[in-house]
Amino acid sequence: MKDRRRDEHLLRPYRGCRVYVGGLPTDTSRSDIRDIFSKYRDRFDMKLKTRFAFIEFDYHRDADHAVDNLDGLTFRGRRISVEVARGPRTADKYRFKGGLNHEPVQATWVKRYGTPEITKYKILVKNLSTRIEWQDLKDLMKKAGTVTYALAHKNNMHEGMVCFSNEEGMLKAIDIFNDYDLCGRKLIVEEYYST
Repeated sequence: MKDRRRDEHLLRPYRGCRVYVGGLPTDTSRSDIRDIFSKYRDRFDMKLKTRFAFIEFDYHRDADHAVDNLDGLTFRGRRISVEVARGPRTADKYRFKGGLNHEPVQATWVKRYGTPEITKYKILVKNLSTRIEWQDLKDLMKKAGTVTYALAHKNNMHEGMVCFSNEEGMLKAIDIFNDYDLCGRKLIVEEYYST
């Protein structure tokens, strides 16, 4: 029997993990952010806005350590919040830029993951680690077939839903991933029945 744990590393390094930092003083600089977060990784991407920032780590463990240790930190007299950033808020195909003369621009995640489509070939994934996001789940399930839609922890924590383009992919996913060890948790995978 193949060791299912060996696939876990495929979920991480290329995609990274984004952390939201809120409650920053208005005069926070990029070097301030580097000073705070360099303890958790020397190199990371940063998007600094007024009063908040997004930090992109290469590995989830670095993001997890930063969240665990920095959330609630007092920085220049202000308590900052540090938490794992959420993915796209909607399944919209396009994001619009302001103004009347701007055409819709396809969201970058659509280019990578495709236009989402909810089909009747759905599975429910239970006992999902909170470190797994919808992108991870979709990438993993591609081993079973063409994935058209995925979500994780949206309706219930530790649960996800994945849609396939056909019944064969759905059944193969149940066969492959039920009782699959992912991030130290045994997945429970079953057909999803809408009520």
